[in-house]
Amino acid sequence: MKIANWFMALTAVAMLGVGCKTDKEPVIPPVSDGDYTGVVLNEICGGAADNKDDDWVEIYNMSDVTVDLTGVQLMKIDEDNLSEILCTLLTGTQIAPRGYLVVSKQSGAFSAGISNSKKVSIVLITPSGENEIDRFDRDAAVGEGQSHELGGSYARIPDGTGAWTIVARSTQGAANSNEAPQPDDTDYSGLVLNEVCGGAVDNDEDDWIELYNNGTETLDLAGVKILKTDEEGVTETIATLPEGTTVEAGGYRVFGKLDGQLSKKISNSKQVVIAVMTPAGEPIDAFDRDAEVGTDQGHELGGSYARIPDVTGGWAVVAQSTRGAANTDATVDPDPTPSSPYEGLALNELNGNDKFIELYNGSASDMDISGVQLRKDDEEIIYVAPQGTTIPAGSFLSLAGNAEDYADGFTSGLSADKSVMIQLLDPEGVQLDVFKNLSASQGEVWGEDDGLYNGKKPEKVSFGRFPDGVGDWYLTAPTSGAANGEGTEKIEW
Repeated sequence: MKIANWFMALTAVAMLGVGCKTDKEPVIPPVSDGDYTGVVLNEICGGAADNKDDDWVEIYNMSDVTVDLTGVQLMKIDEDNLSEILCTLLTGTQIAPRGYLVVSKQSGAFSAGISNSKKVSIVLITPSGENEIDRFDRDAAVGEGQSHELGGSYARIPDGTGAWTIVARSTQGAANSNEAPQPDDTDYSGLVLNEVCGGAVDNDEDDWIELYNNGTETLDLAGVKILKTDEEGVTETIATLPEGTTVEAGGYRVFGKLDGQLSKKISNSKQVVIAVMTPAGEPIDAFDRDAEVGTDQGHELGGSYARIPDVTGGWAVVAQSTRGAANTDATVDPDPTPSSPYEGLALNELNGNDKFIELYNGSASDMDISGVQLRKDDEEIIYVAPQGTTIPAGSFLSLAGNAEDYADGFTSGLSADKSVMIQLLDPEGVQLDVFKNLSASQGEVWGEDDGLYNGKKPEKVSFGRFPDGVGDWYLTAPTSGAANGEGTEKIEW
């Protein structure tokens, strides 16, 4: 199917897998404030016409330089003046000159909604939390009681510098306009997104997308947009095709990063969505990695994601790309990422009072975990499973702390109230699972006395998953070697 269900979520678009907490101070990562000159809130949307939960915030860079937004926070203040951090932009998040960055609920960047009808404020805050970069207050900007219809938005007209106004149609990731969009009489029904490549064997920067014209006439591509949504849910326009760009009937057209046609890389291993949109912002075609070929199904450098059969088929992972030529099933990788022998193995309970770490085998088979490791605070290996260590299907393995050797447990202590990170690693050092209790003041800094969650007070508790193996983390009653109960407070990082 050309238009995947993803379009119900992108014309939806959305950072970043960061937890949000209502009425709590945000955990600020140790990032210094930067120079955010020219960075503004540009458009706020409280829902699409076909999806009232499709809420998003658009940031715009008016400057002539790329701006690093690492650690910058988005805060929402609702009609009851309750505030919460919607998300914190992760390391490496940048916004190009005159570029747009969209953060949305629909793609999992945040869970709280943005009302299209009630009083709301959205504030862009520096990493330190001490300074506002920009702010939108509904009542002050457009008037008390004023709201936008679903499918519209609150938008600056013109971009960046203009006053806020209510528009009938949002322009996610594109220039704001308060004019009704003119119908586009170009027929894009034959335009197909045919192949997506995240790097060549000899150059991992050689990223490109391939379009195919399945129509009977040469197609004018001027103004057509290519959008990318990354694994954190950040959506950006990575190309707007210039005047004079065409593709012949029955022809292929490739647009690449090395050629300067795409402004951002395309991952060959992480979740990615590539969308092709009309100049007016209507969907033409899209590729959603997780939906089309499977979660964690990456392609090797030199391969690609390709339609098999060419043009008309569904998406597959291929071992060798066919840039500008017909895709062939001879190159399909039958098993791009074999399943892990540790599928179902998880950290399940940590207790800093009685000093134990519990592992859980959630699979349907007994699991040999020989060589599996535990690493503490990103530096110290505290456990390596001895040869022959096995966890029966659906069972637990509780490891005692302060052990003399690995046969007796893990070789370090474990605090109930200090900041800590425990990683579960396979024998090759690849992370299988992780638990974090952040420092309340410094974020991911370990061994600090101000762990965000205290397992000592008011009573001695564990950090435990519910349900076992797959659920969220909570402060829970200790249940070493047995199933966890639902806890009293959810643990987030």
